Amino acid sequence: MALISSKTGWQEEEEEEEAAEDKGDGGAGAITGTLLAGALLVGVVGGFGAAGYVYKDQINTFLTQFSGFIDGYGPAGYALFVLVYAGLEVLAIPAIPLTMSAGLLFGSITGTVIVSISGTLAAAVAFLIARYFARERILKLVEGNKKFLAIDKAIGENGFKVVTLLRLSPLLPFSLGNYLYGLTSVKFLPYVLGSWLGMLPGSWAYVSAGAFGRAIIQDESEIGLGGNSQLLTLGIGLLFTAIAATYVTRLAKDAVKEIDE
Repeated sequence: MALISSKTGWQEEEEEEEAAEDKGDGGAGAITGTLLAGALLVGVVGGFGAAGYVYKDQINTFLTQFSGFIDGYGPAGYALFVLVYAGLEVLAIPAIPLTMSAGLLFGSITGTVIVSISGTLAAAVAFLIARYFARERILKLVEGNKKFLAIDKAIGENGFKVVTLLRLSPLLPFSLGNYLYGLTSVKFLPYVLGSWLGMLPGSWAYVSAGAFGRAIIQDESEIGLGGNSQLLTLGIGLLFTAIAATYVTRLAKDAVKEIDE
C-alpha cells in the first residue's frame, strides 16, 4: 500500500514539474524554491521546538531514561536503534520524523552517523529485496513509466554518479527509490556508496533540527556554558545547514533534468 501511494505522489510530482517547465521557470524559480524549502524546514523546527518547550519536563525525563537505556546496553543499544530505523524505512515509513528523532536523542554528530548507517542499511536491504525477491511485483508499479525508463538508461551509463544525484534531488521518493533502484542495471556497491553520499546533506540537516530541539528542551545548565548564546549559535548553524542542503538539492535536480528528458 505504501509503495502504491508513493507511486501516485511521484506521478503528481511529474505533472507539476511539466507544468513548471511550460511556464518557463528558471534560475529565479530555483532560488525561490530553495528559500521556501529552507523556510519550511525552519518552520518545522520552530514548531518542534515550541512543542518541546511546552512539554519540556516530560521530554527531558524521556531523554534521560532513553539515554540511560542506550548507555546500559552499550553498542548494542545503538545497534537496536539502527535496526528499528532501518526496518521502518524498509516498510516505507516516512524517514524525516525518524531522522529528527535521532538528533533529539543523540545530538548532531552521533545522530548523523547513526542515521547515515541506518538509511544506508535500509537502502541496501530494499534494493536486494527488489532485485532478488519481489522484482515482478514492483515492476508492475513502474511499467511504462517514462521517468523510470530514463533513469534506468542513465544508471546503466554511470551508476554511482546518477544514484548520488538522485539521492540529493527529490526526483524519486526515498522509500520508493530504494526498491526501484533494485530493478535497474546499477551494481550493488556503486548503489550503496552513491546512496550513502547523496543522503548525507539531508540527514545532517534534519538531525541538526532534532538536536536544536533538544537544546531548546534542555535546561541551560545542560546545554553547557553560554546558555542562550549557544542556542543562538545552533539556530544560525541550522538555518545555514537548511539553506545549503536545499540549494544542493536544487542543483542536483537541475543536473538530472537531462535524465528526465
